[in-house]
Amino acid sequence: MAKYTPTLIGNYEFDEVASALQKSIRRGLEYESVFWGYIIHQSGYGMYLFRRLSVIACEDVGLGNPQALILVSSLQQSWLQLHKQNKDATLDKFLLALQVILYLCRSKKTREGDSLSNLIHEHFTEGRRLEIPEYVLDPHVARARNELGLGCFGNFKGGKEKMRLDNWYNKWAYIENRAYPDKWEEELKKIWYSRIPKDKK
Repeated sequence: MAKYTPTLIGNYEFDEVASALQKSIRRGLEYESVFWGYIIHQSGYGMYLFRRLSVIACEDVGLGNPQALILVSSLQQSWLQLHKQNKDATLDKFLLALQVILYLCRSKKTREGDSLSNLIHEHFTEGRRLEIPEYVLDPHVARARNELGLGCFGNFKGGKEKMRLDNWYNKWAYIENRAYPDKWEEELKKIWYSRIPKDKK
């Protein structure tokens, strides 16, 4: 069976246009990016165009502008609503893709996500694995409860609740790069520690 080759207006090759779209967005070339998006959309591949823009938002923009993927998804849903009413490749529908393309062109960009994804794939393919860190093994994990004998939170019979809470606040629930102080933590901590029988503290 012959391989299906999408047909584009202007007699362009599909793979070349898709590549031109992405490379132009990477360079912030607005007219060129919109032109190549127009070719794809007006050839009847509007859904493909939005799928490609979703990938670009992650691969080339990434955390340079975390709002980019949200905008792509939102305008894609709007495009789908219009597409339900009219299957033709209209300029009204293309305007939604155009807004995304311009936004991506003007966004700050980083390819760190794509680099890290490929790096992890290469490492995994080479057999490099991460070990489960010790700080993962809290009472929510079966191995910690059973093999390490940590038991469950709220179980006062074994006399380990203080140890569990100490480890919870000092190790298991530790977060880096805290956004702001947790104003509820101290009150909750007092309640939990107060439940420990005096002879178990």
